Amino acid sequence: MDLASQMILFASVVDHGSFSATARSLGLTPSAVSKQIGQLEDKLGVRLLNRSSRKAAPSMRAARKFRRKSPARRRWPCHSAARQRAICIWR
Repeated sequence: MDLASQMILFASVVDHGSFSATARSLGLTPSAVSKQIGQLEDKLGVRLLNRSSRKAAPSMRAARKFRRKSPARRRWPCHSAARQRAICIWR
């Protein structure tokens, strides 16, 4: 999965509040969602989500990191709520 797709997936996890809900909405398994988010975290070098057994919420460090990455948001047209959420995170 490319970086843009992983960012959209991350935004979907934030919107849904959990890997399981995101997986159900996208027809994926929770482990596939978790694996992609883990790879994204490795690429960016930052923990993006605070995880518990039932929910996932964006970390403060992730919010700060995304604010500094603002040029990336200009590459993504707005076609969906998850994509718009990802763009807002980058602002």
